[in-house]
Amino acid sequence: MNLFLRRFSTAKNSVTGNSSTAKILKPQLNYSYYKENAAALERIIAARKMDVDINLINSKYQTIVEESYNLDLLRKRRNQIAALLSSPGNSTAEALHDLKVEGKNLKIAVHARESQLAKLKEEVFSLAKNVPNDMHPSVPIGDYSKCKPHTNKGTTKFAPRNHTSFPPLICDEVDYPAKDHMELIKLHDLADFERAGKVSGTSFHYLKSAGCILELGLIRYAVDICLKYGFTPVFAPDLIRLEILAACGFAPRSNDPQTYFVSHKNLQLENEGLVLTATSEFPLAGMYAGEVFNKTDLPKKMVGFGHCFRAEGASGGLNRGLYRLHQFSKVEMFALTTAEESDKMLEEFFNIQVEIFQGLDICFRGMNMSSEELGTPAYKKYDIEAWMPGREMWGEVQKLKNFHGPTTKMLFVS
Repeated sequence: MNLFLRRFSTAKNSVTGNSSTAKILKPQLNYSYYKENAAALERIIAARKMDVDINLINSKYQTIVEESYNLDLLRKRRNQIAALLSSPGNSTAEALHDLKVEGKNLKIAVHARESQLAKLKEEVFSLAKNVPNDMHPSVPIGDYSKCKPHTNKGTTKFAPRNHTSFPPLICDEVDYPAKDHMELIKLHDLADFERAGKVSGTSFHYLKSAGCILELGLIRYAVDICLKYGFTPVFAPDLIRLEILAACGFAPRSNDPQTYFVSHKNLQLENEGLVLTATSEFPLAGMYAGEVFNKTDLPKKMVGFGHCFRAEGASGGLNRGLYRLHQFSKVEMFALTTAEESDKMLEEFFNIQVEIFQGLDICFRGMNMSSEELGTPAYKKYDIEAWMPGREMWGEVQKLKNFHGPTTKMLFVS
């Protein structure tokens, strides 16, 4: 499950009309914020180990400001000439001829400057969209080894007593040989990977018999708990526009290794193309794009269900079976809230996840993830990790992310 909390821009755009023609505006980045907070952003970029040059972005944006000013001067002179030609008064034929020549040259110059400025803006945007969000003060600095347990909430069952990382969230030993999930699948005929490989390729599966019932039961179990806390259930689209994915802080490319791109003869423009969503987070985030809310209308809490598609590779023995599939189903928690309430909402979501896993009687721990684990858009992130006996290691099974922050003004929701 995911939490998506974001402080959006204050743009007053709204989405109207047919859903097939409604457009999301291009994200407007806060370049003034980058300039005013360059030193702090450099520290954040270093803490996340990202390859982003904030000084280069600021330098190029200053060039945009200067070129925009020069372009405005040319436009102003062009308009002055147009006004003089429309009301020549006592101007001589020679003077009018000179004005026409100057006007023609200005038209060419303005067009060339506009083209150059547009290219420069695209170049700067392609760099600046990778600027990471701010970080919550409680985020541990460093790699995965620096992650810290988030409260002493976790079960005490079904993991080895001598697994000493992150005490006191250590689970008791079992008194019988633990079977991994592939052994259980074979024993109870819960899934078929070979026939799915014949139909769809590697890392796909058929769920069968009790495997189907188990997944349906888990979906309803999670949704029912969320409904108890005032969530609105939503079935989200599995196909979304590229611009929505980009506005959520991701930058898909034609050779992106994780994204499934969908082509169609009626989709002529790149920004009208569709992708299979990797998580319901993206369509839920885009659901209210371009809309304005009063504080009294917030929070909006949704529990979404959708199919997830990820093209990333999954080789190796640790990724066999149901781990790292190309397609799977997921229940997603999502909230729109004010920036001031986002930390409180994050903790509420965490407590709901704890309740879900405690009810399943699975050994788990909640982790406050370190700076290098945040990615670009997250302000703070918690992971729920379960002990997986077949892999003899902890594995992420749920995550929560708070996207509050001044650098995430991407979807025009205010």
